Amino acid sequence: MIILIRHGKAVDVNEWNGPDNDRPLTEEGKERTKKLAKGSRFLREKLKNPLLYTSPYLRAYQTAAIFGDIWKLEVVKNPLFEPGWDGSGLSLDDKKKDIIIVGHMPDLKEALFSLTGGQATIEFQPPSLAAISFSGDKPRLVAYLTWKGVEI
Repeated sequence: MIILIRHGKAVDVNEWNGPDNDRPLTEEGKERTKKLAKGSRFLREKLKNPLLYTSPYLRAYQTAAIFGDIWKLEVVKNPLFEPGWDGSGLSLDDKKKDIIIVGHMPDLKEALFSLTGGQATIEFQPPSLAAISFSGDKPRLVAYLTWKGVEI
């Protein structure tokens, strides 16, 4: 299974004076991310030795750190998942593992579309997650969760 997570609500780009990669989550973004991580623990229980990767951008890393704390996982920064990632760069072997990726929009939308063979598209809200199963004859979207709860 691959789980794609959009980072929590970040400080507005128009209100931020520093580099974009240093833009942090808002307090509301942190709280909503905690709610999503706690509410989606049932997914964590289905995973075997999952790897938690994140874009090195601060807002994504903060989101991953919250999930890592609640789901009891180590967070690994990977520049592959910086803005611009489209789902490429994952091998067939990666799809046989349980992987969690924290990233950005519109990248996650494009990655979901690519990873499901064009069968799924979602406008990821901050924060939200989509779970893709690769068991069976073709990949499929099996869950979409927001901080408010299940959407599909």
